[in-house]
Amino acid sequence: MQGGRASKDFRCGVVAAQGVFTNPMWEEGQRRSERSRKTVSPCGKSLGLAYDATAGKWRIMKNTVSRFVVWFAFAICFLSVRGKAAESVGAKLAPAESPALIEIHDVPRTMARWKETAFYKISEEPEWKAFTSKLDKLLDEVPDPGLVRGIFAEIAKVDPSAAFFALAEVPDFKGARLPKLLGGISYRGETAHVRSLLGSLREKLQQSGAVKIESSTEGGVDFEAASIGDVTVTLAYVDKWIFAATDRQLLMDAIARYMGKAPPGLAGSDTWKTSVKQSVEEPDLTLFISYGWIAKMLAKTGDADAAMFAAMADFMPESWITTVKLEGGGMRERTFMRYKTALPHAQGAHRSLAFTGPDTIAYLEADYSGWVEPYKKLLATIPLPDIPELESSGLKIGDIATTFGPEIALLSDWENGALFLPTAFAAVELLDAAKGRKFAELIAKAMDGGGKVTVKEEDGTKLWTMNLSIPVVKPTLAVNNKHLMFGLNPESVFAPLKRAKEGQQSLLQTPAFSTALKSVAEPNGGMLFVDTKRVFERLYDRGRPFVAMGIVRSPVVAKFLDAVLLPKTETFSKHFTPMMVSFHVDENGYLMESTGPTTYITGTMGVAIGGALLMPAITAARGKARETVAMSNARQIHIAGTQYAANNNGNFPKKLGDLVPKYLDSEKILASPLELGSPDIAYEAVEAKDTDDAGKIWLKSKFLTRAGKRIVVTVGGVVRLDEE
Repeated sequence: MQGGRASKDFRCGVVAAQGVFTNPMWEEGQRRSERSRKTVSPCGKSLGLAYDATAGKWRIMKNTVSRFVVWFAFAICFLSVRGKAAESVGAKLAPAESPALIEIHDVPRTMARWKETAFYKISEEPEWKAFTSKLDKLLDEVPDPGLVRGIFAEIAKVDPSAAFFALAEVPDFKGARLPKLLGGISYRGETAHVRSLLGSLREKLQQSGAVKIESSTEGGVDFEAASIGDVTVTLAYVDKWIFAATDRQLLMDAIARYMGKAPPGLAGSDTWKTSVKQSVEEPDLTLFISYGWIAKMLAKTGDADAAMFAAMADFMPESWITTVKLEGGGMRERTFMRYKTALPHAQGAHRSLAFTGPDTIAYLEADYSGWVEPYKKLLATIPLPDIPELESSGLKIGDIATTFGPEIALLSDWENGALFLPTAFAAVELLDAAKGRKFAELIAKAMDGGGKVTVKEEDGTKLWTMNLSIPVVKPTLAVNNKHLMFGLNPESVFAPLKRAKEGQQSLLQTPAFSTALKSVAEPNGGMLFVDTKRVFERLYDRGRPFVAMGIVRSPVVAKFLDAVLLPKTETFSKHFTPMMVSFHVDENGYLMESTGPTTYITGTMGVAIGGALLMPAITAARGKARETVAMSNARQIHIAGTQYAANNNGNFPKKLGDLVPKYLDSEKILASPLELGSPDIAYEAVEAKDTDDAGKIWLKSKFLTRAGKRIVVTVGGVVRLDEE
């Protein structure tokens, strides 16, 4: 956890659960948290509730309706951490036209499979256990650790089993109508205990005055309707299932399907039946999205755009289903997109594999031969702008479809012991060599804006290279009669060309690639290969010292991790296998199948979520660094100003531009590093002499820091931040 905010958020979660359990530990925790309950903490705010100390009750904050819907979805996901699910209950109970469904299947089975994965095996490595041994103390850092352990103990007693969450109907964005949501959680614990637990929670919510709860029984089924403002969520208890919905009729229909009194909903639709055939066997997780509602929305578009949207239909799938299964030492993922009309078959010639070699650590190939005609059809419906630069070369935008393709390839080589940066190479095939060279000339002209591009031709390949100050980074554009290419430097282009020309060993002849290729569907539409073992080895070998340094320099992290015990590279890498993704096109639709330690969509989502979580910290660090540069610039300006005063009867400059170039080498120091596009001079001088009081301000910034303060410099040379 980081600082007080994380601890405060954790405390909020603990406080929200207090009173549900009645043993002395809970009561003691409740007394300890009395003060924190009387404030609007971040967690309480996120729940849409605030405690009014004067009135002695909870009140509803603004935007509570949207927060309530979000927390309803979160609760279903959170409670579904273990258990065993019936087969596709969510698809059976959700309405046939449901736009989206996520379902967790057999979690005990998933937990058993998890113990076979690379990441679990890494967690069991002695080196990793020694490195993370202090993490056991992390729970002791939160307020009332015994209380937290009690919460988990109660959840364990409930033993949540299966879970699903469905978006049953898309909201009407023109009105105030909310989306219709349906969810369900099954459990394996004692029903009496679950009812008692929920009863205690119901009592506390009613006492707070924030939630209105009404109970009823209908057809032998117990219902509870919880209302916050205009939003009502109805719960139903059937067997060992708890169903919930934002619409009572939606819930009643789902119960009827569960009891066999009505035919299956989504599971009975042709869209679901066709899509689920392409899923992995016995998946651990299923995500289904139907695009039918988008088609209906487009159908309401005016006649002027009808042709364009009809052409877009060729690119728009009817549905999307992703199924994930933990398998062997990694994962298997299948994503299938079903189209209304049969897709043209891709060629899948894999000619670009000739560019690869034994040191290729990543390779991406796409064959869009089947998309050329739909693309031309779409372009014909769109009024394209005239681009003078293209017209002057005898080209137009539509020429892109007839000039390039069908294969596009990107690859990266990284020899063991090479420089920190791997190589980068991209190539697109040319259908029309003459037009391809014209496009290359236009791109090269745009590159040559600074006049630092060198041109040469070798073996029928013309190259344009940008001469940057970084030795190994010299972006290079190249073209010949077969390909338009781009590389990180000239060698990045010549090496793949040489391999292809001489027929050297490619990835296809390496055991890692050939084995991975056999594990997925035929990649006739393209593929993605990443040698995760070698990528990790290269990155970790070079980054390990920096990781250790970061641990040592962070007191919070060093409290729980020992930099001296940072595991060796092999501890991790020996468990990694390559990631392979195939893109397969046939009359059924578009299939992406991936295997490896992580998979295509799962890995992409992980990177995106991780990046989103890190972005605030990165932004804050970058802002702090720029603020430090601004303060340093102010000091340099002061030194230059005192030198100026020494030569001008003790007078500081009235115009800071007078300091350049005699006292300052460049005007860049006068600009603001905190504001992109700031004026050349972002500081202003105040009339002063070097004999004035040392505390008098003679220089101040025109811009404000992140904290809304202004940088000022005194005659005595003190640089500080002043309130605006």
